Amino acid sequence: MEKVWEQMTIGMKKRFKKVYIEITNRCNLQCAFCASASSAGRYMTTGEFRHIARQVGHFSDYIYLHVLGEPLLHPALGDILDIAENEQLKVNLTTNGTLLDQWTDILISKPALRQINISMHSRGGFVEQDEVQLYIDSMLKFAERFIHDSAVIISLRLWNITSENRSEADFNMMAIRKIQAKFPGWDADVVERKGKEGHKISDRLYLNTDQVFEWPHLTGRNEEKEGFCYGLRDQIAILADGTVVPCCLDCHGVIHLGNIHRQSLEDILKSQRAISFLDGFNSRKASEEICRRCSFKNRFDLR
Repeated sequence: MEKVWEQMTIGMKKRFKKVYIEITNRCNLQCAFCASASSAGRYMTTGEFRHIARQVGHFSDYIYLHVLGEPLLHPALGDILDIAENEQLKVNLTTNGTLLDQWTDILISKPALRQINISMHSRGGFVEQDEVQLYIDSMLKFAERFIHDSAVIISLRLWNITSENRSEADFNMMAIRKIQAKFPGWDADVVERKGKEGHKISDRLYLNTDQVFEWPHLTGRNEEKEGFCYGLRDQIAILADGTVVPCCLDCHGVIHLGNIHRQSLEDILKSQRAISFLDGFNSRKASEEICRRCSFKNRFDLR
């Protein structure tokens, strides 16, 4: 069956721009903006990841090793990156940055790695000013090495740039000034002038600013049926236990389409629930309750 499906997809444009694979839902921080895991902490085994990667490769060339959790906590991350290379998958890694020093030499040696997103706003474990300073300095040191010694893209994230919280605003300004000092020639004032967007600092190094992240949940904001979502159109997510969901925002598996360890990904994507999800958004209507409570569907006005 696998060979038949591979033959069918040769030469065809792959369906998804990216597939999120949650190799662990555990994290070493407790940031206020992040959703907490609703299930027991779990690490995906290398065997489970290999099984997933082989199926995902028929649908996308790019994977993101993140939904919830800190991927650098996974003890077999190096092996996972090797499996991704063997399956010809390019990897985007999102991290809070606290463990980068431990993984620098391994990460820089892995050809599958395409991009590293460093969430600089993840400082839930730091109280003392000296700790915060060291946190920023270590991430910038990591970024400097990677842009000099690899072809990997580095994206520094400040996804709280519009926060009205004074301490967050002060942290953001300190981080931006430190970036400017480390990489002179970049106009840091452009962040304040342009606000929410991406800013190129140097070759393959970017600063991305955005609002505080809002995770959708069933007891959240009032329901709004109208909107649009790219879930099941250009992305899907696979949680640490193998649950397949339409997008990376469904971190608790509310829209459980199936489990990739018990069904093929092809069959899961053909399920009635998946079809209803797509049909609903074709008419700009959310068929799932959690989607009706998600603010992201209001960002995409396709009319």
